[in-house]
Amino acid sequence: MAANEKVQGGVSVLETQAINPLWAFFRYRLGVKGLPAYGELPQMALRGKFLHGVMERVWELLRDQSGLKEAIDGATLLSQLEKIVNAVATKELSAYDTTLRELEIGRAIRVVNGWLLKEADRAPFVVQEIEQKRQLNLNGLVLDVRLDRLDHLVSEDQGDGTTHLAVIDYKTGRTLPSVLKDWESPRPVNLQVPLYAAMLNAEGGSESNAGNRISALMLVRLHARGSEALGLAEHDELGLSGLKTLSKAKYADADWSCLLARLSTVIDMLAQEFVQGKAVNQSWKGADLAFCDILPLLRYFDQGEEDTQEGSDDDS
Repeated sequence: MAANEKVQGGVSVLETQAINPLWAFFRYRLGVKGLPAYGELPQMALRGKFLHGVMERVWELLRDQSGLKEAIDGATLLSQLEKIVNAVATKELSAYDTTLRELEIGRAIRVVNGWLLKEADRAPFVVQEIEQKRQLNLNGLVLDVRLDRLDHLVSEDQGDGTTHLAVIDYKTGRTLPSVLKDWESPRPVNLQVPLYAAMLNAEGGSESNAGNRISALMLVRLHARGSEALGLAEHDELGLSGLKTLSKAKYADADWSCLLARLSTVIDMLAQEFVQGKAVNQSWKGADLAFCDILPLLRYFDQGEEDTQEGSDDDS
C-alpha cells in the first residue's frame, strides 16, 4: 500500500479487518462488493440519516443541558422540535410519499422528545462538538472519521483544569450492538467511538488540547420501542443506567487509562495489518460475517464450523 494512500470506508475498514482480513482486502483494496438485493429499499438508511440530522439541529439550538431544561420548563421544547423535524424531513425524506413522510415525522418527534427528557435528568453536560469530521492517519492508513457528538461532562470536572469528555455515537436500529463484549475482544468491532477516543487522546498530547480526558464511551439508541444509552464510563455518576464502570462490566483492564491505551493499541494493530496487506482468510466469530456480501469468495461454506468460529464466544 502506498504511503498515506487514502482508503474509502472510514472506520469500517478497521472493523472488517478485525472480522476477516481477506474480506477487508477484497472490499477496500480491490473494491469487490456483492450485488444489492433486487428491489432493496433504502428506507432504514434514510431514517438513520434523518434522525442524525434532527439531533444535529437540536443541539445546535440548545447547546447544553441548561438550554434543554429551559425549553422544557418554558414548554417550548415540543414546538422547537416540530420545526426542526419538519425542516430536516424536507431535506432528507423528499423521496418518501406524503403519507409515509408524515408518519416518519411523527415518529421522530416522539423518539427524540423521549430521549431528550432522559438527557435532562442526567448529570450536567455541554455539547462541545456535533457531527465533527476529521482525517486520521494510522500507520499510513488515512481515514475520514465523523463523530456524532462530544460532550463536556461538567459534573466530572474537579477544579484541576481537566476537561472530562464523553464520546457519543447515535444508533437508530432496533437493538444496540453488544459493545461491552465487542470492546473487550482482542479484535474488537463497533470501533467508531473507541477510534474517535483514541484520536482525541493522541491530540491531548498537544498544547492546544492538553487537559482533555475521555471519561465515557457511549452509544445512544434512538428508537420508537425505547431509547437508551450503552457503554463504559470512568465514574458512576453520569445518570444513565446503561453506562457501566470497568468493575461493573467485569473488564480485566487495571484502570480507565489502561482501557483507553489497550483500545488505541489494537486499533493501531488493525491499521498496520491492513497497510501491510495481511489478508488471511480467518474469522474469529462466525456471527460477524452475517452481513458479509462476498461469502462465496471467502469460501465460507467450504469451512467446517469449528474453523469458522474458532475462539468464538458467540451464543446465537
